[in-house]
Amino acid sequence: MLTISNLRKRYGGQVVLDGLNWFVPDGARVGLVGANGSGKSTLLRVVAGEVEPDGGAVVVPKDCTVGYLAQEVFGMSGQTVLEQALSAFADVRALEAECRRVEHALAEVPLDDPRHEELMAEYTDLRAEWDTRGSYDMEAQAERVLAGLGFRDSDLQRDCSEFSGGWQMRLALATLLLRRPQLLLLDEPTNHLDIE
Repeated sequence: MLTISNLRKRYGGQVVLDGLNWFVPDGARVGLVGANGSGKSTLLRVVAGEVEPDGGAVVVPKDCTVGYLAQEVFGMSGQTVLEQALSAFADVRALEAECRRVEHALAEVPLDDPRHEELMAEYTDLRAEWDTRGSYDMEAQAERVLAGLGFRDSDLQRDCSEFSGGWQMRLALATLLLRRPQLLLLDEPTNHLDIE
């Protein structure tokens, strides 16, 4: 699933990663342990594609999706808890909107118009992708995951900014879990959480 070869990263004069090699097989659960400042977060950010290494390679399968939960979550405001969770489905919602756009165009173009055949081919491709990736119960999925992380029904319409850092971390985790990445990277996911 994940292969790291001769990875190198430095910040200014400080070498953070030097000649790192690592292999994580499919289905493995790995805990990365080390002292503060030893490069754990940098490694995760490189694997997630947020930071460019200075050398070496990170290889994940071409169709593998990577999800990354950072140590700190900032700036959640201006939308409700449920809206934030549903943002996990943004690409699916955009695909659905594109299907609707082509449906409306098909309704306007006569059958004998050459554009009709082009639109029909486009619609067929879009629907095939929707059938593979789409979901009719996105809101129910979001509510289920949020409830599993301790959110109550009464929390779902509250603004994200009303919640503490720990609850915002839970919300970020919910959003990430709803994306269903095949490679899940959690950087100190218990930061800011209470004992419960």
